[in-house]
Amino acid sequence: MRQWDSMNSEGLAVSVFLIFPSQDSNGNTPGYLSSLKKEYDGGRSFFCTVMVKDPYKSVPMFKPPGGKNDIGESHPYRTGEREVEEETGIVIDLAALSGLGALQVLADRRVEGARDVGFHRKILYAAVLSEPPPWIKDRGDEGEIVSVFRLEELWEMADMLPVYYVAMEPLLKCLLGK
Repeated sequence: MRQWDSMNSEGLAVSVFLIFPSQDSNGNTPGYLSSLKKEYDGGRSFFCTVMVKDPYKSVPMFKPPGGKNDIGESHPYRTGEREVEEETGIVIDLAALSGLGALQVLADRRVEGARDVGFHRKILYAAVLSEPPPWIKDRGDEGEIVSVFRLEELWEMADMLPVYYVAMEPLLKCLLGK
């Protein structure tokens, strides 16, 4: 992993789009997926993702876990790992994941209230886990609402996702066979 230039990371936001199967290698489904399994079962495994929603935002919407880098974080991977753990309880090592998708650097126009505050930089990682996480929080450390979705559900709610959803679209199409 190359050293990240922390001087260029001020204001950088990192999000992690986590994808995982509904069953582990033994065919077991974690308890937090039991309602999804009952609703969509059919006996087969399906892909899921975890999304968070900040109830304190003026327009709360589900998004992949993520946030701004902390001063001194050596690499955007570290920001992503920290944010995923704080918001969902899932512990990951982005550098060790073989299913890590391509790095996406995006510039989004950001509006706060009625004031346009310009562009901010965002990195979106897509990580495919081989097993479902053993557990997931109901609420993040800062009160975020944590929810698990089937990838099919995510595809159907595309209009309600943040602008950078377009970076996730090719991966969703591939996984869903669209």
